[in-house]
Amino acid sequence: MPVEPSHRRLRPGFAFGGPCLAKDIAALVHRAGALGLDLPLTASILPANRHQVARAIERVRAVGRRRVSLLGLAFKPETGEHAGSPFLALAQGLIDGGFDLRVFDPHVDFADFAGAPGGDDGSLAARAARSLEEALAHGETIVLGTRHGAFAGLGAMLKPSQVLVEIG
Repeated sequence: MPVEPSHRRLRPGFAFGGPCLAKDIAALVHRAGALGLDLPLTASILPANRHQVARAIERVRAVGRRRVSLLGLAFKPETGEHAGSPFLALAQGLIDGGFDLRVFDPHVDFADFAGAPGGDDGSLAARAARSLEEALAHGETIVLGTRHGAFAGLGAMLKPSQVLVEIG
């Protein structure tokens, strides 16, 4: 049975995340090197994934506005799982780029970030909005990361002056 073409196949998603896949790829490349094997395609996966984050930062920078709200930090929709999330790398890149960043994810417990890099008190928690409304009130640029159901209808919630950048 032939496979029907799909527009979704031509629109790859954002960078992958999670605590396991990146570690497993790095271990595979390392082990292959120790055995004298060259795996150029496999070795290119992690740099390509980091490049996706860098491209997202450039997309936000190109908007030209400094107040940014990033919605969705988990690497998997409808969960609070954020270990290894590319959206955390995106948040850090925006902070390092001098953006006035607020983050919101209805499933993430920002207490997990206490003492981590990224905020005035040394944590991303210092940049967390308490609600979607608070995040939207802050951002001139709204970056949609993880696509949680809580963000359905987001376009209708934006002011005409706000710019939506869809990443996830």
